[in-house]
Amino acid sequence: MRVARISGCGICLLLWSLGATALAEPLVRVSLGAFNQGIEIQGTRLRCQGLGRSGRGHDQVQVVLKTRKPGSRPVECRSENGLLEVEGRPYRGSIRITGGPEPLLINVVGLDDYLAGVINNEISSAWPVEAVKAQAILARTYTVYRMGQRQNLAYDVEATVRDQVYQGVASEDDAARSAVAETRGLILTYGGEPIEALYHSACGGRTESPEWVWGGTAKPYQQSVACGYCEEAPNYFWRYPASGAADPAELGKKLGLSEPVLELKILTKTPSGRAAQLRVAGRHSAKVMSGREFREALGGEAVRSTLFDVQSEPAGFWVMGSGSGHGVGMCQWGARGMAAAGKRSEEILQHYFPGTEIQKLD
Repeated sequence: MRVARISGCGICLLLWSLGATALAEPLVRVSLGAFNQGIEIQGTRLRCQGLGRSGRGHDQVQVVLKTRKPGSRPVECRSENGLLEVEGRPYRGSIRITGGPEPLLINVVGLDDYLAGVINNEISSAWPVEAVKAQAILARTYTVYRMGQRQNLAYDVEATVRDQVYQGVASEDDAARSAVAETRGLILTYGGEPIEALYHSACGGRTESPEWVWGGTAKPYQQSVACGYCEEAPNYFWRYPASGAADPAELGKKLGLSEPVLELKILTKTPSGRAAQLRVAGRHSAKVMSGREFREALGGEAVRSTLFDVQSEPAGFWVMGSGSGHGVGMCQWGARGMAAAGKRSEEILQHYFPGTEIQKLD
């Protein structure tokens, strides 16, 4: 076994094999997170560039982080067959480690290969095919929109819920790849431009307009619309806590009071019925917080949406709600219900995004 050590730019590579392959266009730069320790990359006849010279003919690369200086060059590895493993997880395309003092691990991958690795992390590819196709079109649109926004950044999307959850080849299956292929190049547009294609798990009966979640001004296609198709969602109805009442002292800590909560009251609701502002008070202190702040303080897995009401009893407070997620854009369980009712992907998308059109990428 040949072993070669190549060092430069503050990174040391221990190589066991190298080669290259071309990627399909367009390419998406997916941030897999911060690179802050040693990492192992494997692939067939890998080729790594960015260290002043290339290494090739090896099948394993161990990248060890050393001191990174501002202006240091990125390192990029690709394999002969277009597949790599990073710490045992397979990815298509290439793996890039950015330069600078806080390097990122980036998967540079073809758009449709990326989408095939997203579908099953956002919905199930076993859902009715028109719902899966709607998700593929929307995920493609979201990606293209972010690519336009982040041209000057090191990445286009993050592989987490901050953008779209992506886990590489392990999340692909035939149904996901088929939905991506059948919708190849299709995106949702308004006025000829890709839309900000937001989506969530279940709306609870009506979607939300984004200004009530993040502020600002909603775009014309970001209207609150009636759904009526997401009743089969696992969290269509939920309760916090699951039983009994939340302890007032513990609730006070989570909501930023230094004492037990004696009052928890919704002051205003949004036009779609979600909690807009709440008053939280103890004996000596009180605060007003938004529904989003309340949800974030208690955790999105506990308070699944801001579509809720507050109940009180002698032991404390509890919350009864409906839906899951921020409520903006396409309701995924609603899309599933619409597809099961015979609606096509185009009808599903245009229901949740009024005034939009499906067009093909140039």
